[in-house]
Amino acid sequence: MSNTKSTANDVTNLITEARSRFDAAVATPIADKARELRDQGSAALTKVGTAYDELQASATETAGEAAGSVDAFVQANPWRATVLAAAVGILGGVLIARR
Repeated sequence: MSNTKSTANDVTNLITEARSRFDAAVATPIADKARELRDQGSAALTKVGTAYDELQASATETAGEAAGSVDAFVQANPWRATVLAAAVGILGGVLIARR
């Protein structure tokens, strides 16, 4: 979870930094075309930020639903879950030992 928050903060910081650099680069008097390009770039950054926020919210919701499904399965089938976890652990151990 910490890694996800770190990545989210990194993306947010990159978007903020790009926007501030973009604004600083065009802070001097410029032609109308350059101003138009600045506005388009700023709009694109806003769109990327919004899309990222939506993706993050969707991923968080999906992960929560998956965790709920796993919890329900374990509650309904504790022995199956134990055997399945042991099998996955043994298989993972065998694969790691082969390397």
